[in-house]
Amino acid sequence: MRYFSFIILILSFLVIISCKGSKKKNLVSEDNFYTNKSFMDAVRIPLLKPYELIKLNGSSEWVLSLVSIPGSISNVKEVAVNDGKILLHSGETYCNNELVAEAWFIIDSNKKTERGFDNIQLFNNFLKDNKIMQTKLVEVEKLYSYFLGVKKMDWDSMNIK
Repeated sequence: MRYFSFIILILSFLVIISCKGSKKKNLVSEDNFYTNKSFMDAVRIPLLKPYELIKLNGSSEWVLSLVSIPGSISNVKEVAVNDGKILLHSGETYCNNELVAEAWFIIDSNKKTERGFDNIQLFNNFLKDNKIMQTKLVEVEKLYSYFLGVKKMDWDSMNIK
């Protein structure tokens, strides 16, 4: 009888361990990039992984860190995400190593390219020449308000007026 009880105890232990292990795997594989709204001393808006807009608490400026080239885009005013591309308009920032009053950027997450333009006409020409669909840019503060009201940022189903 002791032998039978011992076997039951071992089997129960193994079942409990296997259940905990499967739960742990699900937590690790869950991606919270598109759901986290803040971290430490900042709020955030996810664009396309790994790109995100960050605003430090106490600041009025949204910033996007670049991945392919060193640096960041500061003073972001408007943004749109479409077909693996981020289109962005900023106020005063650095563009192509020069401080400019405003700039427009195209980030292609598939090709891992980041391009900046200090002239809206050059930006629009690039969109046209590369058959990139012109998408209405959304004010960042409106976008953040939208993100606060949803569980997960989903650019395909977003409807901001």
